[in-house]
Amino acid sequence: MATITTSAPYFYKAGTGGMSSVVGYESSSNRVARYSFTSPSTGATAVSLTMPYVSSGGGSTSTEIRFYITTSSSSHTNAGADSAYSGIFSISLYDGVYWPTSSANIMLLPNTTYYLWCFPGSTTYGWWYWDGAATINTSGGAGLVRIDNGSSFVNAMPYIDNGSSWVQAMPYVDNGSSWVLCS
Repeated sequence: MATITTSAPYFYKAGTGGMSSVVGYESSSNRVARYSFTSPSTGATAVSLTMPYVSSGGGSTSTEIRFYITTSSSSHTNAGADSAYSGIFSISLYDGVYWPTSSANIMLLPNTTYYLWCFPGSTTYGWWYWDGAATINTSGGAGLVRIDNGSSFVNAMPYIDNGSSWVQAMPYVDNGSSWVLCS
């Protein structure tokens, strides 16, 4: 398991960047936050997200906020209710502060830059003040193989000599109909 702290968020309104720190649906526009992070050297098969505390802004505090994790830095600049998503935040009030949390089973390749997008899941007027880095806890691994070291089995990332250097390799398995990445 690895704990990752993301970059500070970058905000969009209706697809235009550099906006105020708001996430939700406001003035007939999707308000979106984008974070970046690098996956651990083992990759992952699941994530657990803890966002910085948020405060209610305007409209309904029951407005659904979703997230999506991708390698694209531009795919969700105007994400809304009809956009692909990885999960939905639960926003809980604790000691007078709102805390968004969520989790998802998602494969992250090792040492790869990813983007975490936070955006409205409906067109119901409502938004949150949203700022600060997020914490991502990962579990599992992607592309690991189990090797017997003589006394036990250990998880390892395979490397292959390409003739001039050692390069990281991703193991694939034939599942009977296609080649799939080991997870």
